[in-house]
Amino acid sequence: MLAIFGGLFVLNTVLGRPEAAIAWITTVVGAHFYPMGRVTKMPMFTTLAYVLTPLGVLGLVLAFGGAPRWWVDLAAGVLPGIALVWVALWGISAGARAEQRRMQGAAA
Repeated sequence: MLAIFGGLFVLNTVLGRPEAAIAWITTVVGAHFYPMGRVTKMPMFTTLAYVLTPLGVLGLVLAFGGAPRWWVDLAAGVLPGIALVWVALWGISAGARAEQRRMQGAAA
């Protein structure tokens, strides 16, 4: 939380780049999934880290490079949102398949 709010403060007040805010949030959220994936040994968290962090960094590059705002929003907002939904559905379906296998094993 400190990284998000501290970075937002710097982006908005010191650097005057509010268009980079969504990219910063995506970068920090993506980065937090690296240790989470390692600790929990759950591949969905590692996948999120590998997808969200580069998209956030791409958004920062676009924002500081003067790209149109919609490019920044697409790279750092829309695409990460799609990735989050996709990984959530993947995790839910994997859990359902594991439960189905467990139930079949218990019935045998």
